[in-house]
Amino acid sequence: MRYKKWSLVMFLAVLFLFGTTVEARSVEDKNAGYSIEVPDAWQVSEKDGRIKVSKATYESVMVAVYPPFPLSRTNEENDFIIKEINRMLMDRFPKATVDFVKKDKIANQPALFSSFSSTLKDGTTVKILRISFWLNQSPAEIFCMTKNDQLDEEMKGIAYSLKLKAPTTAEWQEKGYQAKENKNYTEAISAFTKATELDAKNATSFYEIAYASAELKNYPQAIAAISKAIELKPKKAFYYNERAYSYIASNEAKAAMADANKAIQLQPEVATSYSARGNAYAKLKQYDEAIGDFEKVKALRGDMVEANFNLAQLFELKGNQAEALVLYQKVAQESKLPEAIKEKVNDRVNGNWDSYKEWI
Repeated sequence: MRYKKWSLVMFLAVLFLFGTTVEARSVEDKNAGYSIEVPDAWQVSEKDGRIKVSKATYESVMVAVYPPFPLSRTNEENDFIIKEINRMLMDRFPKATVDFVKKDKIANQPALFSSFSSTLKDGTTVKILRISFWLNQSPAEIFCMTKNDQLDEEMKGIAYSLKLKAPTTAEWQEKGYQAKENKNYTEAISAFTKATELDAKNATSFYEIAYASAELKNYPQAIAAISKAIELKPKKAFYYNERAYSYIASNEAKAAMADANKAIQLQPEVATSYSARGNAYAKLKQYDEAIGDFEKVKALRGDMVEANFNLAQLFELKGNQAEALVLYQKVAQESKLPEAIKEKVNDRVNGNWDSYKEWI
């Protein structure tokens, strides 16, 4: 008998739960690529990538996907743009009381959440929640407004029911970063390539393709990808450095020199630019100029193992074994060295100057 009573309770509970969900309907904007679940009691209006659902005069949820952003960007600039859009909104409510501004995720997309209270021109006090994010190459937002002190569960349910056509640029990038962390560079290249297909003006994806390609020693592919990133963001010094190293690995020292000089012109106090140029000088057998650049690296970043190793190689190439040995001995004290460098350093410290004649 107890079993039957418990079954009836469970049945009523399940009936109640399902009864609260079947009254909602899915509203989709196929062009913008999203949908939300809307209770039947709410009215829906749709226009130009926006879906607005309303329950009363001051009870509404709007989802908006704006036209594609016209300028090329990096992921960091995407974050900055979202913050600026949020700041511009807050400027429209100068007397607003801010509850919080925080980063989180919506529909698996990185987003900026802003909650605040404000008094409208007609004297009505409202609570507003704004969720700003990128949908591929377009800024997007969810804008919730209520007269209550907090958003009720029904409004939250509408906002958090957002579904996107997956995977998006952000999701492909996330797959790429996971593959990169696991050193699965072929998979990383595939994922970041998918990201570029959805947002061709995001330079970060092209940089990541270049990085992974270089790790696979596919330098032509790395150069092609980073060249696209440079085309999108021609004033980003770091990208010229990345291409310079692929040129060095491809024995294209003059091209590497041009990129290193451009990076130095853009950011003269970045050590990696002088390191790239020093490697190019070494390949061109301009040893004194190379020594000057690696000394500059040390001046900017301290007594670096890499700089000391390269200086040791340069003094050796100039025939100054005594000064080279001092630096090789200093490098030998480092516990974690790449195998090729470790072998060359050990040989020199042990008096073997005949191995590894090539520049490493």
